[in-house]
Amino acid sequence: MKNKAQIIILGIGFVLFIGWNFLMVKKKNKENLSYKFKGIVENVNYDVKGIPNVVILGDEYYLNGGWNFEHLIEKGDSLQKKEGEMVVKLTKRDRKIYIFRD
Repeated sequence: MKNKAQIIILGIGFVLFIGWNFLMVKKKNKENLSYKFKGIVENVNYDVKGIPNVVILGDEYYLNGGWNFEHLIEKGDSLQKKEGEMVVKLTKRDRKIYIFRD
């Protein structure tokens, strides 16, 4: 009887954990979809996971939408993203273009 109760409690905990993660991913995707920018990267910092935090035209964007930028974004590069899309265009200072899709 005790084992059955533990299994039920663990099952409920697991379902809550999965539900919480689903809500966080949905919130992150909604935020990333709302981003709209086009301009020169004034500053860029990468967190411990390699996710960039960029400043464009004085506005800060944490680009955690599943893109793998491979630390390619540098100060002076150009970034462009349209609202409602999960595509980011990176134009390097040497004019090389990278397209990132989530």
